[in-house]
Amino acid sequence: MKKSAIAFILLVSGLLGYCSLPLRSVALLTVGLADQGGRPIKTGGNATFLDTSGTEITSIASGEPGSWDNKLHWWAHSHHDTSRLRPEEAKRAATVRVEAAGCESTQIPVSLVRTYEPLSFAPHGGGPAHFIYRFERDIVLTCW
Repeated sequence: MKKSAIAFILLVSGLLGYCSLPLRSVALLTVGLADQGGRPIKTGGNATFLDTSGTEITSIASGEPGSWDNKLHWWAHSHHDTSRLRPEEAKRAATVRVEAAGCESTQIPVSLVRTYEPLSFAPHGGGPAHFIYRFERDIVLTCW
């Protein structure tokens, strides 16, 4: 009986410890667009993420799934079949080129912020521990 209880405690502790390791990662890329008057640009926007050599990693357009209002948004998940971008690729992003119809394009540096998300038993958004690599920036474009 005593050995069974110890074995059970070790098993549960081992599983909790394993789930606390960040074996997965997620990257979130979000760019908000506005004109020089502070008005949101909701259509015709495009954000192209480039690596250090200027090669395109991914492009996000207004109206794509995941994007909303004036936010161009894409996520990359290391263990999700529908993710067209992997976090390893997103982590290579050095700059983002932002364009919108009737506006001057601009290019800004990208710096991903890494945060640790611990094990969670929440029904929505919960799960094993993981790292989130996040880039969120509101960009003001000069429009005519």
